[in-house]
Amino acid sequence: MSEKKEKIAISGAGGILGGQILAMAADIGWDIIVLTSTPESLRKKYEGKNNIHFFERNCFDDVSWELVDVLVNCAFPINADGIELADGLGYVERLFLSASKGGVKAVINISSQSVYSQKRLEAAVEEDIPNLESCYAVGKYATELLTDAVFCGIPHTSLRLGNLVHENINYRILNRFIRQIVEGKDIHIWNNNQYFDCLDVCDAANAILKVATNDPYKWKSVYNLGTGKLYGILDFARIANEIAPTRGITPVKITCEQGAEEGNWRNTALDCQCICQQFDWKPEYSLEDTVMRIFDSMIAIASVCGGG
Repeated sequence: MSEKKEKIAISGAGGILGGQILAMAADIGWDIIVLTSTPESLRKKYEGKNNIHFFERNCFDDVSWELVDVLVNCAFPINADGIELADGLGYVERLFLSASKGGVKAVINISSQSVYSQKRLEAAVEEDIPNLESCYAVGKYATELLTDAVFCGIPHTSLRLGNLVHENINYRILNRFIRQIVEGKDIHIWNNNQYFDCLDVCDAANAILKVATNDPYKWKSVYNLGTGKLYGILDFARIANEIAPTRGITPVKITCEQGAEEGNWRNTALDCQCICQQFDWKPEYSLEDTVMRIFDSMIAIASVCGGG
């Protein structure tokens, strides 16, 4: 990381990715502005940290944007309905207009690999034409367009992230398989025609801070951010099952109807050479590392709930 002490603003800091960026920036000692719907819980968590300044999510007009080196926007609803997506886009627009009018120096918008076709045969590159196949993809691409329009003349970029994995992202297939193994339930896979570029949240946060500390006038308009590695659903189950004994968990039986639902193809592969080369970044955590952390988290929760 750069030795220069940055002033960074993080919107959506109460989320998993925003929270990880906050934690890493706090450890570095940066001056941090936090925009969140949960300011009190985060203030309690970081009690005694005088370099962190907390604002309720809608109080962005109170921020001294002219002093902010970079705004990292993580705010956007996940697994939301149409009303929540519209509300999320409205919030991003208001936030961006406030930051632009206030004189923010640079902006990193967090987007998603979902803006590409989910049925692609090759790893997506930044030059690929967006193919929006879900409401979430439409929303994420809209944040990119807002970033370009509102911050015209101000350095900005959008990072298209791969599938984030973390112990608290419980809706992921990986987490669900690990939960089944912890509970001693066999795994049956109906469709193995789905492949994912999985990015550990810690790696994602590290990469975002790498971008934040580099010259924003050299940023490109978009970057893919992932690992460049693909895993199928069956890979998730097998890796988790192999790691289970290291956590004192008995492996379960895995069955797979190979070739079932042939038309349900999905591929989230990303070509990430651009961000890796320009910012001298590479992921530090393997999928196995993440799986071990998920196991440990689930076992700890089970122990507390079970009174052990």
